[in-house]
Parts: sequence; C-alpha cells; structure tokens
Amino acid sequence: MSTSNLLSKFKEPDVYAILCGYLYEFKEIPEYSVLSELTYLMDSKSFINLIKYFGGQTIRIPTREEFQAAVKVLLLLQYFEIEKKPWRESLQLAGFQTSEGRSAQKKLDKLKDTLKNYNYSNRNY
Repeated sequence: MSTSNLLSKFKEPDVYAILCGYLYEFKEIPEYSVLSELTYLMDSKSFINLIKYFGGQTIRIPTREEFQAAVKVLLLLQYFEIEKKPWRESLQLAGFQTSEGRSAQKKLDKLKDTLKNYNYSNRNY
C-alpha cells in the first residue's frame, strides 16, 4: 500500500496522533508520548491551540482526586463565604469531615488568596 493511500484512511485525530508519535520517537522526549492520546480527547482546533499557546512548555495535569479536592474547597467558599452558612454545616455540605476543619480552613484561605491575586479575564486566546 502506498503512503498516499495509507494516509487517506486516517481521520484528523489519527494524523495528529501519528505526528505526535513521530515526535516522541524522533526527539526521544518521554512527555511527548502522552500527546498522541490528547488528539483523541480534544477537537482539532483545541489541539492546535494547545500547541500554539503552550508549545515548548512542560505542564503537569492534576489527578482526578487532586481536582476533586480543589472543587471541595471551592464549594466550601460558596457555602461559608458567599451563602454565609455556619462553618460546620459548610464543611459537611462541601464534603469535608468536621475533623478536617483546620486543614479545610488553610485550604480556604489559600483559595481566597488565589482569588485576590489572580489576574482573571486577561487572556488573548
């Protein structure tokens, strides 16, 4: 089978995955091995934008558990700071054990600092 016939059978994500696999093999950069999987999880435009805006950078993606833990802190902010519910109730509604009160408070303080210091809506994508 000729190369042109072979390439015509691939869908766009397959082509991007092949290119990422090639880059992984050619450059011998282990982090490139995961890129080929992203081509199947993202639409083509998003994948190209990822390359365009983050090309050459190393990123680390949080685990599902890490992200869920962060969501709990955001919920705590909602219940305690915005809805003004009592602390214990806010903890429970957000998914914390009441015994986690001190660590939850530290996490909440860190989130509030992040909200104060982060420059939102300043993207040119």
